[in-house]
Amino acid sequence: MNTFKSLILFTIFCFSLTLLGQEKTEEAKHIPPPAEFITTHKISINGENIPFKAVAKETYLKNKDLDTVASIWSVSYIKDPISNTEQRPVTFIFNGGPGSASVWLHMGMFGPNLVKVPSDADKDDGAAPYEIV
Repeated sequence: MNTFKSLILFTIFCFSLTLLGQEKTEEAKHIPPPAEFITTHKISINGENIPFKAVAKETYLKNKDLDTVASIWSVSYIKDPISNTEQRPVTFIFNGGPGSASVWLHMGMFGPNLVKVPSDADKDDGAAPYEIV
């Protein structure tokens, strides 16, 4: 009788572990939809006012089983409205990661608003606060 009880307890234990494993797997697969933030702006370049959209967007990367395995963020500046989409110039700029924030691509060189940092690092280390131009 002890062997039978042990077998029943072992079966219940294994079944419980299987249920717990399924529950955790289902929880791990719940991923919210990718986030997207859109704002509208105008910039004056050489006296011309140009309306544009800034789009910060998350994109999911998936494996061969279509499971989400990573996400990346991108920021786009898009003239709005666009009169001719076939003649629109496009530039891709990549940066970011450990040790190098992508904020310096947007705010230091290529974004519509830039931070003005001193060019002579011997006299000024360029610490914040920064003037936005």
